[in-house]
Amino acid sequence: MPKKILIEDVRSFRHGLLILPIIDSILEKYKNASIYCWVNPDVAESLKDDPRITKNLVWFLVRNKKLKYFKRQVLEIKKYNFDVFISLSNLMSTIAIAYLAKIPVRLSSDKNIYTKYLLTRYISYRKKFMHVTEQNALISTLVGVKSTAVKTSLAINVNDDYVVNHYLKKIKSEEQKIILIHISKEMNEIISKHALSELIKKILISNKYSVIISGEKLLDQFSNLSGPNIMNLVDKLTHSQIHSLVKAVDLCVLFCQGIAQSASFSSTPFVYISEDNLFPTFKYGFLDSKHELIELSKSDKIKGLKNKQNYLKEQIYLSIIKLSQTAHLHKKKLLKEVKKELLIKSAEIFLLDFSKNKHAESYDSDYENFLENNISIYKINKVQDFIILLANKVLKKRDPKITILLSQTNDDFFYNICRVFLNKKVFFYEVPLKVFEPKQYLDEFFEASKIVNKV
Repeated sequence: MPKKILIEDVRSFRHGLLILPIIDSILEKYKNASIYCWVNPDVAESLKDDPRITKNLVWFLVRNKKLKYFKRQVLEIKKYNFDVFISLSNLMSTIAIAYLAKIPVRLSSDKNIYTKYLLTRYISYRKKFMHVTEQNALISTLVGVKSTAVKTSLAINVNDDYVVNHYLKKIKSEEQKIILIHISKEMNEIISKHALSELIKKILISNKYSVIISGEKLLDQFSNLSGPNIMNLVDKLTHSQIHSLVKAVDLCVLFCQGIAQSASFSSTPFVYISEDNLFPTFKYGFLDSKHELIELSKSDKIKGLKNKQNYLKEQIYLSIIKLSQTAHLHKKKLLKEVKKELLIKSAEIFLLDFSKNKHAESYDSDYENFLENNISIYKINKVQDFIILLANKVLKKRDPKITILLSQTNDDFFYNICRVFLNKKVFFYEVPLKVFEPKQYLDEFFEASKIVNKV
């Protein structure tokens, strides 16, 4: 049983926070293990008081003195005598340091052809088709974790709570809920100051909400947005204090992946504006399902910057109204339970929103008929299988609402062809076909969905 485990993800702030479900999963299996995290400075500051973590080691590398700092980190890692090193980022630099520090067990994925040779064990996954949570869950199976923790919380420092409460006292009232709008520096160009002002006016006109604006290095552009129901905390809070603020407000509008990931670890519903045109199931990558996703790629067809800004403003406002309805929140909660059931069976899963399927009532009455009319299953192992699939689609021999592909191929070419022909009807599994037969895998999926939808 491992006694000292080092978990590394030195990439972005969001990636660092996604270490937490892996920690929960490992501690559930190895209750006496000491967990150390190797992360970037922002993540280290946010997780500094987390009781699950023995210590946070900070990743640093100065460009003009790379070798000097590389050697220093080898010595730093070596003195802890770790039993196991888990790399979630799969970066050559961190894995090489773990190798030179002589950590006996080094685990990661095989997405980098060079890092494989420095690892004691590695696992394969289809990176393009998986959200980071699924990738991490799959890597954690190397240390013996068979089921992934779904309910994870973010520890908040008492001092951060004190600072945030100091601000909230100025704006909190019994009649009004508080909406936090957080904008990252990168997303600043996507929504204009005028569009943001119009959005805030529209929120305030109902007299149901107060608004807090936060962000980084944006003070000059948003300093004039103020009023009796508006608080401007732009560039005033640390990452950790923003976590505390997210927990304290009633609803968030977030233009930042890192803070959206933080919000997913709290009970606060949020609207997340994504600048990435990613696989449709990206919206289920966050562990908490009480949120609305707005994909900016959907506004690409709208001509004129002003029209795009108006579209974005209206979509955000509609999402706020939608999240304010408690019935909707209850419905979305069920999806998290579905995902929990599926993650126990396999880390390689994409959640399909069956709650939106109007034929859901036929689960019990006529299951086989439901499958026949609504779903096609294709097992893809060779080129001929794709030709049959596309021929059926073009000739429209069957045109079900959902197409499920089960495959072990790593060829992105086939995936892209399917996306063109099938659009968003495709639900792509990469499953261990030697363990699960397609029908069995689908039956278990439906069974989990059916049980949860009755709750």
